[in-house]
Amino acid sequence: MLKPRLVLHYDQLRFQIEFLFRDARQFTGLCHCQARDEGKLDFHFNMRMSAINIARAVQKLNPAITSMNSFVRKAYNLKLVGH
Repeated sequence: MLKPRLVLHYDQLRFQIEFLFRDARQFTGLCHCQARDEGKLDFHFNMRMSAINIARAVQKLNPAITSMNSFVRKAYNLKLVGH
């Protein structure tokens, strides 16, 4: 039987993984690849997950960015004004 703190820790890790996949699907187009070649699919998935990880690293450096949605909005606005 597992200790309650260990179960809590595992649940927190599981939710982080679920949030990672949710963000990858919503913000990077994880499920929009039409390739059939295993190498191309592998590259596509790795690039999408890398983009999410880089966005989360930037998010930790900038406390004004509180979510992936605010990160995407800020990036869009910066592109819109030409910076």
